[in-house]
Amino acid sequence: MVKSSLQRILNSHCFAREKEGNKPSATVHANRTMPLLSLHSRGGRSSERLTDAKRVHWRAVLSSGSLYVEIPGGALPEGAKDSFAVLLEFAEEQLHTDHVFICFHKNRDDRAALLRTFSFMGFEIVRPGHPLVPKRPDACFMAYTFERESSDEVG
Repeated sequence: MVKSSLQRILNSHCFAREKEGNKPSATVHANRTMPLLSLHSRGGRSSERLTDAKRVHWRAVLSSGSLYVEIPGGALPEGAKDSFAVLLEFAEEQLHTDHVFICFHKNRDDRAALLRTFSFMGFEIVRPGHPLVPKRPDACFMAYTFERESSDEVG
């Protein structure tokens, strides 16, 4: 069920928004400096308060040790980069994910800027056909892989 839910979300989340109803959800709370991530069968949202008046929302789904995040259409709001850095920290420390994948339309006007921004943050372009992302010729995927300390390493 998780795989089919993930596939449904990934097939729609960058392109045609599904109507979101008041579905039951499980909420994972972090401390005050971390975002709130609500997960349910259709994905979730992360929200990081930047000021009293500004909030940045990220739509995401957690599946099989990876977090999949939609980059919303249009210009990214002020503070989005800092908010996304907090989301990465939360994914690593609280969710213990192995990878964070981002997805956006290939035909976006700001595609080059997004590629530069996320490459600077440590993301790499995912080649089409990668087993952890859906086959979407109209989407660009990038991945961030967390480096885990091996128990074999001497500290």
